[in-house]
Amino acid sequence: MGLPVRAEAMRQTGAAADTTRGRAVTSSSPAASRSQLTAAAEAAERAAASGPDRDRGRARSEAAAIRSRLQSGDFQVGDRIGLSFAGDSVVRELTVREGTLIDFPYGVPALSVAGVLRSELTDVVLGHLRKYVRDPEVRLFPLQRLAVSGAVRAPGVYWVRRDLQVSELVMRAGGPDQNARMEKARVVRGGREVLSDKSFARVAREGQTVEEAGLQAGDELRVPARPNRNWAQIGSYAFFGISALTALLALVRASYQ
Repeated sequence: MGLPVRAEAMRQTGAAADTTRGRAVTSSSPAASRSQLTAAAEAAERAAASGPDRDRGRARSEAAAIRSRLQSGDFQVGDRIGLSFAGDSVVRELTVREGTLIDFPYGVPALSVAGVLRSELTDVVLGHLRKYVRDPEVRLFPLQRLAVSGAVRAPGVYWVRRDLQVSELVMRAGGPDQNARMEKARVVRGGREVLSDKSFARVAREGQTVEEAGLQAGDELRVPARPNRNWAQIGSYAFFGISALTALLALVRASYQ
């Protein structure tokens, strides 16, 4: 079949990342494990049942969101997953198609990722591949859809790895153009600002990744441009201004003659 064999799979250790960074696991923690999410759901359900009245509604919503994620998984039709095989520098993008299925090269049958979390993806795919290939070695990484707009050379939507540094997002879009005001770049989500220009500058300066910065699918990096000066129009205004001033001075001189 031509699939590389005999090596150790590289795993996504997102659950450990959540723990080591000291962040509480929530329904939106991208790399949380199933056990972490289950524990978070149980904690939210306890808070909804016996916590302060003002917090119960929020706790119920959070518990429901976590339970829904545990059941449905993290992958939807249209999502993309990066895959590479041992000894192969090419990274293939697998698109989740109708039926929540992903297709593999080399004639390997399709696999459903319905109900699969990001943290489970490598184990699930390896278990599938082992049915057809001995000791497959692969690297898998969910790709995240982010938009870059404004004063960049190639604005658009890009699928990037979550370990990509935030500062590299602009370069994915061709880099800033000559009018870009990078010091004013910010991130918005559904029209609401989630990283101000100062926060984005700090995140970029610290070398934080997409995951560390908390960016989510569909977020948009906006790079504003400097005001566009129409020099022809400015020159025209200046000409008429000077002409008017010249005419006024001529009238003044004439009045003294």
